[in-house]
Amino acid sequence: MLTVKRSAVILSVIIVALLALIIQNWFIKPEKEQDIADATLNLPNFELKDTDGEMFYLSFRRETPVLLHFMTIGCEGQYAEINDYQIRQLLHICDEYCTENGLDIVTITVTSCTTNDLKSLKNKYNVTWVIGNDYDDNKLDIIEAYKEYELYDGTIIIGTSGNRFHEIFREKVSSDTLIEKLKEIT
Repeated sequence: MLTVKRSAVILSVIIVALLALIIQNWFIKPEKEQDIADATLNLPNFELKDTDGEMFYLSFRRETPVLLHFMTIGCEGQYAEINDYQIRQLLHICDEYCTENGLDIVTITVTSCTTNDLKSLKNKYNVTWVIGNDYDDNKLDIIEAYKEYELYDGTIIIGTSGNRFHEIFREKVSSDTLIEKLKEIT
């Protein structure tokens, strides 16, 4: 009799656990599905003047993925170590993806100095992608448009075709990790 009661209790516990598992899988989105749901957010459009005076319009780049790199730069050209690291990782990615696979990389700098020379930054690293200062029109309109993404110095945002949000990195991220994320969307 005691064995039958113990078996019934064990069976009841197993049934409750299975029901909890079914409900969790049915009604709660797994993390990967949540990431996909987040990918439906559109990146805010912006225009940015490059160091060469050319205008970059995010809205014109709807067919290719985009990597946005945000950084601050001081009046004397100083910047945080994370940006040195991020630029070097982006250089590695650009070697493979910028021409062959149609990737746009944009470095958006924030500096309130008119004397800052972004061309020297571009030349130092031999950067071939767009680099521009958000404050070149005396407004921080790009930073303001992206404030919901909680930008930090060195932040990288990956956008898919159609300028949809895919992934954000607020700390150092390797080129290998970025390439894996790009493979998910290309």
